[in-house]
Amino acid sequence: MAKLLDSQHGSPVDEDLEEQTHIALTDLFDIGQLQRVQNAFSDATKVASIMTNPDGTPVTAPYRFCRLCKDVIRKTKKGRCNCFYSDAVIGKQSPGGPIVQTCLSGGIWDAGASISVGGRHIGNFLMGQVKNELIAEDELIGYAREIGADEADFAKALQEVPTMSLEQFREIAQLGFVIANELSNQAHQSLRQRRHIVALRKVEGALKESSERLQLLLDLNNAIVSNLEINALVKLIPARVRAVMQCDSVYLSMPDDGGKNFVVRGLDFPASKGYLREGAVLEIFGSEAGRAFSEGKAMRCGTEIKGQNPNVRRIVFGEGFRSECMIPVAAGEEKLGVLHLSDTRPDRFSAQDVSFLAQVAGQIAIALGNALKYQKLSDTRQRLADENSYLTREIQSGERFKEIVGDSPEIRKVLAHVATVADTDMTVMMNSETGTGKELFARTIHNLSTRRDRMFVKLNCVAIPAGLLESELFGHEKGAFTGAHERKIGRFEVANGGTLFLDEIGDFPVELQPKLLRVLQEQEFERVGSTKPIRVNVRVISATNRDLEEMMRANQFRADLYYRLNVFPIRIPPLRERRDDIPKLVTYFVNLYARKMNRPIRRIPPAVMEAMARYDWPGNVRELQNLVQRAVILSPGDELVSPFSALREPEPMVERGLDERLVDVERSHILQVLKESGGVLGGENGAAARLGIPRTTLIYKMRRLSIPRSFGGGS
Repeated sequence: MAKLLDSQHGSPVDEDLEEQTHIALTDLFDIGQLQRVQNAFSDATKVASIMTNPDGTPVTAPYRFCRLCKDVIRKTKKGRCNCFYSDAVIGKQSPGGPIVQTCLSGGIWDAGASISVGGRHIGNFLMGQVKNELIAEDELIGYAREIGADEADFAKALQEVPTMSLEQFREIAQLGFVIANELSNQAHQSLRQRRHIVALRKVEGALKESSERLQLLLDLNNAIVSNLEINALVKLIPARVRAVMQCDSVYLSMPDDGGKNFVVRGLDFPASKGYLREGAVLEIFGSEAGRAFSEGKAMRCGTEIKGQNPNVRRIVFGEGFRSECMIPVAAGEEKLGVLHLSDTRPDRFSAQDVSFLAQVAGQIAIALGNALKYQKLSDTRQRLADENSYLTREIQSGERFKEIVGDSPEIRKVLAHVATVADTDMTVMMNSETGTGKELFARTIHNLSTRRDRMFVKLNCVAIPAGLLESELFGHEKGAFTGAHERKIGRFEVANGGTLFLDEIGDFPVELQPKLLRVLQEQEFERVGSTKPIRVNVRVISATNRDLEEMMRANQFRADLYYRLNVFPIRIPPLRERRDDIPKLVTYFVNLYARKMNRPIRRIPPAVMEAMARYDWPGNVRELQNLVQRAVILSPGDELVSPFSALREPEPMVERGLDERLVDVERSHILQVLKESGGVLGGENGAAARLGIPRTTLIYKMRRLSIPRSFGGGS
């Protein structure tokens, strides 16, 4: 019996086998193979057999036992086979041969041989249930009561038990002893092989771990060179670290702009229960990660995580973390954050892990530092590009007033208000009709303020569709919505440090008013598609020609926003209320456009000037500017021709109220211009250009004055 078992068919290799204080048969042998060896022995010798653990609990199934003994084995505590072989004998080891004993006063032979490895008793090969040929069967039946069996059943069971002499049974027991010794030898060989396999696997594991860790450092180094986008980088780093460290959770704790809280970035935690989430805000003070961040030292928690603030403790217990490792990430004196590893197993992170992760943190610091510098440079470049684009649009949008023209008492009163509020940072609201020069007054406030060296940015709230207004004001991130292929800097960021002029504020969408109110109150907002707050320092000047108080009563404008915008109200009078300024404005525009068009106009006939002074100018200064421009174009000589050939004389206004008369004049004027332009609203020669107002404003006025859109069929 040179080889009883094929060593390749044992139980799977247990890498902790060497450290086990108790090794069982099943650690080294397959039960099915042990069963086959046992059954072959019993079939050859006609003797019952079973293999057990040292305490007598069966490993294999009893074979060739009588039915009565099988039942007794099942009924004994843990199925121990002490019905025919005592616990005292089972626990003994006899290197010289099998232990043979009798039970039932010598009427039944039993034997046992121990199986051991390395001096450790790992099992028993038990055999027996053989009748002593010297004892009459009638004598044995008397012992039925000792095992709690019926005598008739006991007599039938004895018929299944073979009878032999002590010498015959000793020879069979000796064969069992040889088999037990062979099993012991094979157990020793198997244990040695497994120890070699375990050692080899440990070496392989160490080499693999070393290779993976070197690859991680290489990947991070490549990321430094190839990836300068901060959002992509903070997602890549935790995923790579977790794949190598084989822990449950990895993320970066990065300080927010205020420096009081951490923001969870790049969380890689597939088994999260929801307590720890991407973008979660965690207090720096009172946490182990906060200590690692402030002291610049790695922190490692083994079996019990202590000293955490309530919010962090809720996450730790909710997710079931039992060990954590926190490595500070710093580039020189600049603290960038903490690399945070967590696991539900105790003592997961070793001192060697901390040493390796410190090297990883050094690479992460270089990568994050470069990415943050690139982001700042990119934001600055984008801001400069947006400012340049904005200024270019300003230059291309047409001739702007160079100064305020007029010295009437009404205009001097407005300029006094402008001078008073300019040096403050108060929000200003200008209320006036369209075309009175609201933007010019807003720009004058900016130029007289301490913000004069920064940007003056304007936005017409009615000229931009509501769906795009949020992006235009606050900007958006790449991928925030369909068509957002690149990050866009909003007007608030462009105006940072300067002034933002919001024209037609009465048409600002109700759904965006809370966000505008927040910027005015806290000087903070988020781009569309981002959760990161952006702080700005912007002065807001607004203007409207609508009755905002009436809109508040109709729930069309928020009261809190109105009071925030209307800190310092300025009313700009319409041109008809400051007729003394009309001659000066006419002279200014005639000279301006005569130079621009190279026309030798030196004289304005008194009749023309008087007609202009008598006209009510529903379009105010903008309308006057455009009529003078038209008159300069139509003047062939050095004398200005009348620009009123296309306008009707204003009708007497006696019985109707002033507002009603103004509406009629404005409606008639727009209808006349639409007729002249052939119904074309936009374009260089369209009605909007002739009136000197944006096309969207013209459409708004047409709706308000009940002028059908079909009238402008060529829009």
